[in-house]
Amino acid sequence: GFDWSLILGPRPADEGLRMLDELAVSRPPGSADLGRAVLLAMLGRSDEAWPLAEARSDHLREVGGGWWVGEEYLAVIAMIEGDRQRACRHHTELIDAAPAGSDGVAASYRLILARDLCYLGRLEEAEPLLRQAQAVPADSVERSLAPCVEALLLAGQGELKEAEALARVGVAAAETETDNLWLQWWGYEDLATVLERVGRSDEAREALERALALSEQKRC
Repeated sequence: GFDWSLILGPRPADEGLRMLDELAVSRPPGSADLGRAVLLAMLGRSDEAWPLAEARSDHLREVGGGWWVGEEYLAVIAMIEGDRQRACRHHTELIDAAPAGSDGVAASYRLILARDLCYLGRLEEAEPLLRQAQAVPADSVERSLAPCVEALLLAGQGELKEAEALARVGVAAAETETDNLWLQWWGYEDLATVLERVGRSDEAREALERALALSEQKRC
């Protein structure tokens, strides 16, 4: 929805927050809280973000109104803070709660979870998630994420040449098929990780600098 376009798209987080606050008066009370919390976290205001998101998530649980929606936003805040363990817990909850017929959405969650597991060194847990996601017809998100996750797996197994090629495929898909800055900077981070494994530190630094520039563009 609108909140996610502000979170994932190219508009800087501070501008997105202003837009969300301006429109909040015309929306039901509390409906913008989760999106607002993520944008606050991007801007380094986690002390405000967590209570706001947790309160709204708790409310959704109490009323039985799609509580998993809150988990999605809590996962993103955890990722912003670099808390991969917590992000993994939230994404596992989302996958477990995915309703029938939502294979595409579940595939995206599986890929994000698999990516974090790779960075946590839990490759044996990441691989089946990747294969499950690859069994679903891919959209632009999967075409970006899946090659990068597979690149991280292959790099961890020492298959560095193929890993680099796949990481570059993922970066290209993120840049040419989406305006999702998250996918773009994740792709460059993954490429840097692979290049570092190859021993090409200068190129890895360039990829990380590109990832940083994209996150700064987002004010994250």
